[in-house]
Amino acid sequence: MLKSFLLQSIIKWLVGGAFFDDVKVLVKRAFDANISGEQKKEAVRQQLLMMGYRVSDFLINLAIESAVYVLKSKK
Repeated sequence: MLKSFLLQSIIKWLVGGAFFDDVKVLVKRAFDANISGEQKKEAVRQQLLMMGYRVSDFLINLAIESAVYVLKSKK
């Protein structure tokens, strides 16, 4: 749990709290989709672009992978 908290704090500092919160919501929704992990990641990325976020793919991938870790650690 401590790792998850520290990771969230660092990611929020790097990419912004609102952005990371939105990523977590989108990743949580994508968990149950019956598609591959890469398709889920691309769907989240496309939704973020539609929401107006214009950040590098590196930061998007970092936020998505961190959100996956955080959400899985809560289960």
